[in-house]
Amino acid sequence: FRHDASRHIDGAATPWAALANLRYRMLLIYLMHSFYIESSADASGHSPRAALVSWSFGEMYNIRTLSEILMNLPLSPGSLLMAGPPFEMPYTLGLPARSADRWRSHRDLLMASVELVDAMLAQDTLQETYLRGLRAADRTALDQIATLIGA
Repeated sequence: FRHDASRHIDGAATPWAALANLRYRMLLIYLMHSFYIESSADASGHSPRAALVSWSFGEMYNIRTLSEILMNLPLSPGSLLMAGPPFEMPYTLGLPARSADRWRSHRDLLMASVELVDAMLAQDTLQETYLRGLRAADRTALDQIATLIGA
C-alpha cells in the first residue's frame, strides 16, 4: 500500500504514513458526519452522534500516536532525516446523501484500516501492541456500524 504522501517517505515509515493519512481522513469524515445528526434532548451517550464524537476523539489520539511513531523513523533507509505525519487532504470529504450509506463509508474506511494493520503486522512487529489494539477498536466500531445499518 503506497499513498501519494509516501512519495518522499520510503522504507519502514511508508505504511505508517499511509495509516496516518487514513486515520486523518477518518477523523475528518467522523466530524463531518456528526454535524448531520441532531443531538436529542435526552442524549444518553449511546446515540449514533455520541459514537461519532467519541470516535473523533479516539482518532485524535491515534494521530498523535502515529505522529510519534513516524517522527522516530528515518525518512528513508539510511537517512538522517526523520519522517513525520503527512496530513494529506483526502481526495474527497463528501458524504453520501442517505444515512445508511454514510455509515457504510465509515465501514469501508475501518475495513481499509484493518487490512493495512494486518499487512503491517505480517511484515514487522514494530508497535505490535498498538496495532493490535487499533485493530480491536476498529472491529468494535465495525460491529456498532453493522448494528446501526442492520447489516
